[in-house]
Amino acid sequence: MNLARALTADRIPILRPASYSVGEPASLDAVFKDGIAYLADYPPARFHFVRLPDETIVIQTPRGEARCFGKYGYGGSYFVVAADDAVWLYSPRAENAWEQEWVLANSSLAVFVQTYCRLMSAVFLLKADFAQGYNFNQGAVLAAQLQSWLAQADPDAAIVHAFWSHPLYEIEDGFFHLANNPVSRQIGMPEHRYQELPEKHMEPVSAPPKPIIPSINMQHHRKEPS
Repeated sequence: MNLARALTADRIPILRPASYSVGEPASLDAVFKDGIAYLADYPPARFHFVRLPDETIVIQTPRGEARCFGKYGYGGSYFVVAADDAVWLYSPRAENAWEQEWVLANSSLAVFVQTYCRLMSAVFLLKADFAQGYNFNQGAVLAAQLQSWLAQADPDAAIVHAFWSHPLYEIEDGFFHLANNPVSRQIGMPEHRYQELPEKHMEPVSAPPKPIIPSINMQHHRKEPS
């Protein structure tokens, strides 16, 4: 995934590009600290992440600056660390199952990484039994286990309107994608929205400049006493 191109295609203002792209890679001491290096894409369910923390991009949102590190779905929805240090799914046009601009994922990036890795653990246990078809009983058990853990680790992230409720529902009811889908290849559907647009036609969206407020010389505007 090219995160910069994805953000540009969705007209999301970029404040600062990835530090790696401008020749400022993270040190080996820092690269593993925040957990981003442990995230891995899962294309069947359209989870996509940068590989290392120095590939994150700072964007402008209605809530201020946010650090974008991943993408969910075909286009328009991004995982960001906001000013409150929580991880949110940010969708400027509410292009998600919740039809909301902001959907809470976790209270911190560290807990997000833990939750995603536990989700993938459940997914790969289900994939391991592919020859027998989808095991609904196992799916229900795995979803309940993850929900129980999440309620203890991050209570706000366990509520029904938070992000993880949707993939857990899909796992429980057998709707979570376990295999690659050949239909997209057959009809020529791109994996990301930005792949529909020629790269030369995509210009990065910059945040609007802060307004310049002229200073007022009060000496010239003060009413002289009569």
